[in-house]
Amino acid sequence: MEAACYTKPRLNQTPPYRLYFTDFARAALRAQQLSAQPDGKDQPFQTLEFLVRDWPHFQENCSLSDARSMMKSHLDQYFDPKKSEDTKSVKALGSLFQDIDVWCLPHPSLKIERDSWNGDLVVIEKEFWRFIDGYMDRIFSPEQLQAKENLGNFITVDSFGTVLREFIAAFSDAAPQAKTFSEAMEAHRREKQGSFGF
Repeated sequence: MEAACYTKPRLNQTPPYRLYFTDFARAALRAQQLSAQPDGKDQPFQTLEFLVRDWPHFQENCSLSDARSMMKSHLDQYFDPKKSEDTKSVKALGSLFQDIDVWCLPHPSLKIERDSWNGDLVVIEKEFWRFIDGYMDRIFSPEQLQAKENLGNFITVDSFGTVLREFIAAFSDAAPQAKTFSEAMEAHRREKQGSFGF
C-alpha cells in the first residue's frame, strides 16, 4: 500500500499533489524501463491511499460505517471521472493504481498543539482513537494483508531490500524542486488555465 498523509486539507485543495504521485509512479516505471505492468494488468501499482488527519466533517458520535461512507463520497468527488473537474489527475492516477482510497481521522486534540504538550497520549480524544482503531482493523484485515507486488513480482522478505533500494534510486531524481508558496500557487494557476504544456 502506498499512502499519502495530509493534515487538514481536503482532497480538492491538493491537485498538484495528486499529479506528484503520478510523477513518482512514472519515475518508478522509468527506472524499471517499463510502460505497463509486465503481467498484463492495466495498472502497475496496487493501492494509493490518502490518510487525512484533522477531518472536521464527522457528526458527533458518527458510526464508523457512516464515517466510511462519508470518506468514500468525498473521495468520489475528486476521483470519480464523472464527478471530478480534474480529469487529468483522475485518468493519470487511475492508469497507474488498481485502487485509490481514503481514510479520514478527526483531530486528535487541540492540546497537542500547545508548546507545553509533553507527548502524553492521555490528552488524545477517544474519538481519534476510535478512528485509528478502525483504520488499523481495516489495513491489517486479511483482505489487505495479501502479498504485495512490485511491477508484477511479489515482494518477499528476501526481495524487500532490493525493491527498496530500486525505489529510492528511482525517486531520487523524481522529486520536484522546492518552490516558494507563491511559485507553487502560480504553477497551479497556470495548470488550471491549461498552459502547463503537458
